[in-house]
Amino acid sequence: MKTNLFIAALSLVVLAGCSSEDEVGTLVAKNDNVINFTTYVGKQTKAAVEGTALPAKAEFGVFAYNTKEALWNASATSATPNFMYNQKVTFDGANYTYSPVKYWPNAEKVSFIGYYPFPTETNGVSVSSTFTNKSTGLPKIEFTIPSSENGVTDLLVSTVANDKSKETVSLTFQHVLSKVKFSAQTIAEGSTVTINTITLTGIKNGGTYDCAAGTWTSSTTDLNNTITADQAYLMVPQSIENAKVAITYTVTTTDSNLNESVTFNGEAKNIALKYGSVTQWDKNKVYNYTIDVSLSDVKLSATVEGWDTSEEKPEIK
Repeated sequence: MKTNLFIAALSLVVLAGCSSEDEVGTLVAKNDNVINFTTYVGKQTKAAVEGTALPAKAEFGVFAYNTKEALWNASATSATPNFMYNQKVTFDGANYTYSPVKYWPNAEKVSFIGYYPFPTETNGVSVSSTFTNKSTGLPKIEFTIPSSENGVTDLLVSTVANDKSKETVSLTFQHVLSKVKFSAQTIAEGSTVTINTITLTGIKNGGTYDCAAGTWTSSTTDLNNTITADQAYLMVPQSIENAKVAITYTVTTTDSNLNESVTFNGEAKNIALKYGSVTQWDKNKVYNYTIDVSLSDVKLSATVEGWDTSEEKPEIK
């Protein structure tokens, strides 16, 4: 009887040992099959996102589409974000983490798209309420320039990382806003111009970005933020056909012979924002406006350059 009990107990130990080995093997297999992320930001000039990497502690959202055996190009308009819906991913400067962790489905294809930053109460970013986990196609991202941040939220959207099945998912982000900057031109030797106020009219403060079409639809609300000279602002791409910029300024002239300076406040000027061929702000472009003040007039000129890999700098005259 004791022998039988001993054999039974030994059998339980062996069975328990086998079960443990199976679980360890399963865990290792799952760990090897975890979906991991890496990111890249297109080359750019100085912006809210510096260099080619997201900043440490960055949080971005991901949508993922499991199209089974079908390719993304054939499923782009009918696929739903059935694998990840607005999944928050956090970057600590070295690693990307998210929860719950997802594993690669066996022999099936998954396509991914991401956007940055992940919505907070203050950054003005949100996923369109009409886009749910049952919606088809790519998401729409809504954005309103937050008055508290005064035009520094840098909205990025990645290209689609399509038809992935095993490797680390690399998301390449691009800027989808326009960067706008105003600066003053010295009118003559011995004179300096100080821009006191810059007010934009006819500019919308938000819109909806269609990730599938790569286009913006502007909101109906006008921008109401204060603009400062020599500071870059990130704006929603839009038509500027009817937009204007109102400028007040001070001119200080120094006479070295008299060892004194004379200051006068220039008359407020309201100038059309469109200039030459620049009749709209496009995504991923930089618009540098120069305010040229003379004793009798104020003029505005502009140059345009690419924000990332494009190095074109045509001067508009």
